Amino acid sequence: SLFEHLIGYETVAVNAFSRLIESQHSFTRSETRWFFKNVDSGAVYSLNAAETTYQPGNIIKEPRRLISTVFNMVLRRFGALITSMFMMCSVGSLVAFALKEVQLRAWKLTIDLQDHIRAQLSYTDVLLRYSLDAIVLVPILIGILFFMFEFFKDHRLAFAVLVVAWLCELFVILSRRHSISLFYLPRLFFAYFLAFHVYYFTYPFGFTWIALLTSVAFMQHAVLMIWNRWEFPLLRSNNAQRGNPVRSNQRNAS
Repeated sequence: SLFEHLIGYETVAVNAFSRLIESQHSFTRSETRWFFKNVDSGAVYSLNAAETTYQPGNIIKEPRRLISTVFNMVLRRFGALITSMFMMCSVGSLVAFALKEVQLRAWKLTIDLQDHIRAQLSYTDVLLRYSLDAIVLVPILIGILFFMFEFFKDHRLAFAVLVVAWLCELFVILSRRHSISLFYLPRLFFAYFLAFHVYYFTYPFGFTWIALLTSVAFMQHAVLMIWNRWEFPLLRSNNAQRGNPVRSNQRNAS
């Protein structure tokens, strides 16, 4: 079902148990550690990793604990922000490097194929040479995946995040012509993706797939808005300018 695959029963159960433990032991100072285990999959979750909240009615009774809770909350969000920035900068740099290498190799392959076809030579050796060169990129992709597996426990989520990062880089490289798109689109992608990463690292038991889909939806909205407002009119005007000389030549010939 949609609830099982998109949200997951484990996420709901872990959040319910963490809130239950928090409500029952909110006034104790014991160092008890709580764990949640899925008998079917064998996955074990530490409920102490969940962020605790403070009841507003207990401000007067325990002001020191309030200050400690607020400090821990701010520190947790600051750490999530730093981790998200490091994660996005590292993965973005690796993905951009891989895409530039692919683009450069494809350009060289096109030139070599054109030269061999014009000279009526066999291009089998060219395809074989560039195929062997492309194998070099495989360890880079595997390294990016293993790097993301260190931060994302769910490997499917890590792969989905990597795919979204690749699509964003491709769109930024191939589909930008207007100055507004050049300025705003990468920043919008970065802001929406950063919001997802901050949510993921702040709430380890949160609804991560819904957060990722929400971030992708906002990215799609930015793409459609920019294409509708600036990119498509610019593309249409460029096509009209290219067609004007042909029309003028046809008129002169008639």
